[in-house]
Amino acid sequence: MTPARRSFSQGTTPAANPTSITTLALGIEPSDQQEISGQGVQHIVIEGLIVEGATRRGLGIFGPANQYASAVNPTENVLVRHVIARNNVGGNVAGDGIRTEGKLVNVTIEYCEVYNNTDGGIGFGRVSKTWHEPEPEDDMSAAQYSTIRNNLIYDNVHPDYPGNTDGLGGSHMYRCTIADTVTFGNSDDGMDVYASIEVTVTSNIVFGHSYEGGNNAGIKFSAGGGGRHHIARNVVFNNDGYSFEGSSPNNALRTYYPSRLIDNLGYNGGLFGFSLGSGYTTYPGFERIYLRNNVALDNALHDFAGGRRDWVDSDYNFISDADDLADMRDIGQDVHSLTGDPQLANKHVVIDTHFDPTWSVEKKLAYIRDQVKVAFKPLSESNLIDAGTLIDGYHHFTPGEHPGERVIWYGDDPDIGPYEYVPVGGPELALQGTPGDEAIRLTWLVTGTLPASTTWHLEYYTQTNSLYTATDSFSTTRAYTLTGLTNGVWYTVTLNGVLDGTPFLTDTVRVMPVGAALQLHAAPGDGQAHLTWGFDPAPATPFTGTWRIGYESDTGTLLVPPVEIPTATARSYTLAGLANGVGYTVTLDALVDGASWLSASARVTPGGHRVYLPLVLRAY
Repeated sequence: MTPARRSFSQGTTPAANPTSITTLALGIEPSDQQEISGQGVQHIVIEGLIVEGATRRGLGIFGPANQYASAVNPTENVLVRHVIARNNVGGNVAGDGIRTEGKLVNVTIEYCEVYNNTDGGIGFGRVSKTWHEPEPEDDMSAAQYSTIRNNLIYDNVHPDYPGNTDGLGGSHMYRCTIADTVTFGNSDDGMDVYASIEVTVTSNIVFGHSYEGGNNAGIKFSAGGGGRHHIARNVVFNNDGYSFEGSSPNNALRTYYPSRLIDNLGYNGGLFGFSLGSGYTTYPGFERIYLRNNVALDNALHDFAGGRRDWVDSDYNFISDADDLADMRDIGQDVHSLTGDPQLANKHVVIDTHFDPTWSVEKKLAYIRDQVKVAFKPLSESNLIDAGTLIDGYHHFTPGEHPGERVIWYGDDPDIGPYEYVPVGGPELALQGTPGDEAIRLTWLVTGTLPASTTWHLEYYTQTNSLYTATDSFSTTRAYTLTGLTNGVWYTVTLNGVLDGTPFLTDTVRVMPVGAALQLHAAPGDGQAHLTWGFDPAPATPFTGTWRIGYESDTGTLLVPPVEIPTATARSYTLAGLANGVGYTVTLDALVDGASWLSASARVTPGGHRVYLPLVLRAY
């Protein structure tokens, strides 16, 4: 059977629940007939599709193939959202779950999940390698002013051609953005920005690329030439290749420019943390590769290395390899940079990538991001805190929370790395009170670390009197019970943490003690009722009396005489000889000196024999 193929010229394609199709193509696939015409498509919305089972690519978005004709009628204003592209089988650099080719302008791909494709995950702006110079760069670029954001890309593997199977491979882009995307487990690089100009790569998480035969870089930038990229706040770890791979001008298809790298983390790369490249062509604002506030930690060969390091402008970084830091300082770089132990929360974390199948892509992304942030955030003793530098046009000019897109920071200076340590205002106290019989049970929690000399002061009062207690005998347990109170009266209880005689923490609760209550539960059996009971709240003094059980059926049958249980600690009993299918009201009395003190009742209907069969669920 030939897989279904749907092609659209322009407009909106609605999807219901979602719709599952085998392949979807937008525009006319580049061909010899299209070389001169430059035919593109405009104003397309694709949302909520599952694209699977294709034998070439899943979702294809095509623009004009000829770089000179492309400016006439490009593919533009296309939105792809909430698409699942999976289990598509492509050839070497011909497949991908989602793939674009030719000239595209203002294309957005967001909240898509792309996995288990036999080629790359998302291939963007891909064209022939002959499409490069001459300038101007914008007219000569395949993808312009386009955005790939908030996507989840993983486990895309081509066993025969693993070196061309990136999680996200972008080529011949101009002023595009790759942001907030998670990629892992692909058979080549996590992200590859190839022969592109002025691409923003920010706030992505890239990890776990270790496929045999793949390059396994975390983020590769400037392969094939190009550059002037803004690469910031990316978390890249546990990849077998470079964490961040800059390239040399060898075999460059475009002019090779420096880039800017700020607030990135490159951890546990199999080669270099930051491969700095060499041989750049200067450009206004991009005279040298610029590195600030980056963390290079425990990379196998070098943290900072590669090419001619005198082509860099580098400082205020963390470089765990002390020899690399010394080498950088020998060429006048990284004067204020640090080494040592950055005191991250859990750098050895193993990220759980097992998703609940009912989760949305938003929830899956949040699940990964939360794990990564918890693991790689600096602890309070970290030397990264306030050790970075303020970057004009990148940070807010004042610390603290701010609206808008610019990066926030706290303290005297920004921190080094992608995660800012957020100081709290100090320890906080949370007091809870639970009513008992003539008693209130208090427990409290403290966030933060308290001085060892902290003591506690309790004050409680009613409208008519005040009683006080001050002690530190319960400071380690953070629990205390007030006794001898009056049931049915509201008490206001205040707890203070005291240091050097002065309260510095406080919280208050309002609680009413209540009398003891008896709770009875009845479970049906075959001609039986299984009774259990207890006190909630418990009495102020232990119960030392006896128990009496009686019942009346819906048919008028009484238990005569009632059952007497002399043991005060008894908490269960089974009534036998009952009629199946008949309702009974069972009454339990707690007796003190032969008189009823507390009473409780429960309804139960005994049942006949029951046969229990095992339930086996199988997935087909």
